[in-house]
Amino acid sequence: MATPSTGAAAAADVARTYLAALIRGDVRTANAALGRGPDNTDFSERAMLDARSRITDLHTTNNGDGTYKVEAEVAGSKGTFFVTMQVARNEANAYYISDHYAVRIQ
Repeated sequence: MATPSTGAAAAADVARTYLAALIRGDVRTANAALGRGPDNTDFSERAMLDARSRITDLHTTNNGDGTYKVEAEVAGSKGTFFVTMQVARNEANAYYISDHYAVRIQ
């Protein structure tokens, strides 16, 4: 059985999970990555992504307070986007995206 990732690796994992879920239209998994209920359908990045979108680059930075900044570049048929996510841990020590935004760069 694999050991769950922690720290920067866990922050990168939750960011990848979130973006991959949006790319395939899986709102339940995307909501889980945001630490919210499964029925929310409000995703700012959703209009930018489609089934041909791919994560082309991803970097994680330790904020020094137990949280992480994850920056991802995503390219697809709708253009190239830069997504910034803040990742934290909840009371159960599960990593989730506490804040996020995306901008089109190309």
